[in-house]
Amino acid sequence: MKSLGFSLIEILIVLMIVTVLAVGVSLSLKSFWQNAQSNTLRTGILQAMQLARFSAISHNEKIILCKSNNQATCDGDWQDGFIVQRKNSFVLHAYHFENINGKIFSRFFPKGRETLEFLPNGWPEVQNGTFWYCNKHEKYPRWAIMINRSGRAREVFPDADGRIIDGRHQVLGC
Repeated sequence: MKSLGFSLIEILIVLMIVTVLAVGVSLSLKSFWQNAQSNTLRTGILQAMQLARFSAISHNEKIILCKSNNQATCDGDWQDGFIVQRKNSFVLHAYHFENINGKIFSRFFPKGRETLEFLPNGWPEVQNGTFWYCNKHEKYPRWAIMINRSGRAREVFPDADGRIIDGRHQVLGC
């Protein structure tokens, strides 16, 4: 006799295939979203640095790039946002981010600096510096931006081992 329905085994096999496909798509979307966030942050920092440098030259005054959680004052964490402002606290541009799944780290030389200040000649007040970004639960950063003494920035991405080596030949960690 010919059956008009599906057997339990056939239904379970189809459900298993659908589940595997759904998990695969979900992981791909998560990875896509994390890459998009990472790229947005990297581009934002580069744009902010360029704006601060060129504004310092064009206004012939010191311009500050600093982390800001309220887009008005220098306070908070880099991943919350950052501002480019004139020395008199007039904000030239604010960058704000929400729901970031990672953290931006910064290190400037000499140590102890929290802001990146560009002088009227376009050079940073620091001798050099580095920004790097790590997703949560990752051992190594996804990218780094290194600033040299003349104020030029370069992007650095992980090597074949997934690591980024800084100017002191040390591995950046998360």
